[in-house]
Amino acid sequence: MKKHYFLRLLFVLCCALNSSVLLGQKKTEPKDSLATYSYQELQDRYYAYQSDSIKAIAYAKAYIRKGLLEIDTLNIASGYFLLSDITGNSKYFVDYWNQIITSLKSKKNKKYPALSYLKLGDFYYTKGKYDLAVSKYIKAEEFGEKNNNDSIKFIAIQRLGMLKSINGDEKIALNLFKQVYNYFNGKTLKEKYTYNYESLLLNITILFIKIKQYDSAYYYNDLAYKLSLKLKDTSVIGYPILYNGKIDLLNKDYFKAISNFKKSLPYLIIEQNYASISDCYRY
Repeated sequence: MKKHYFLRLLFVLCCALNSSVLLGQKKTEPKDSLATYSYQELQDRYYAYQSDSIKAIAYAKAYIRKGLLEIDTLNIASGYFLLSDITGNSKYFVDYWNQIITSLKSKKNKKYPALSYLKLGDFYYTKGKYDLAVSKYIKAEEFGEKNNNDSIKFIAIQRLGMLKSINGDEKIALNLFKQVYNYFNGKTLKEKYTYNYESLLLNITILFIKIKQYDSAYYYNDLAYKLSLKLKDTSVIGYPILYNGKIDLLNKDYFKAISNFKKSLPYLIIEQNYASISDCYRY
């Protein structure tokens, strides 16, 4: 699966914050040349040169410099994520968000430190460090509640539901997901895209499949499918088709299941989700 896929399924907010973080660089291209690149171009080159860590590090640092110059908190963090990823040292990303937490913890700020805790939770989640992720999500929920930021609060609750599901606590997970569903259900289409409502619907679908409530699974999966079509979100469309196939298979509607697996394949191949592609062929 593409490296950015999990991040695509995570919460994104646009914001800006001054940062005093400075970072040295080791040039492999002229500084002025790197400065002309967009964030997307720097990211693309970073992934293209991952086999050459010196070049990849240079692109990550250029990404950070660009964020610092533009006073763009989230893009600075994205740069530190790239740097931590290529060096195998989580210190860069974690220290950045911890500095923001320390500087704003005692201040009344609607986004921080709640968003900082959420980002740290997501980082630990991707690393499989679920205990650390839980502690950060609980803090994100706490500060979201305290500073009247319901969006961050419910995103943190959704993450906790994901971890409960991984842990096999389906009923607790489902309860948490439904809280989030009730909150975001009335939001605009744009807000649903921003807060990744599609992934919530798919998470609920998966849970209902696990507890063998296939009618409910089909209902939420259908919502996810229709929303992905409305948003023209090709990165998601293949998954509700895949889950329809799984539900059909469990209902012993084999011809329909095969048809849905075949329909999902082009989307899954584009997303490079080899596990799901393998599932289609296995079924």
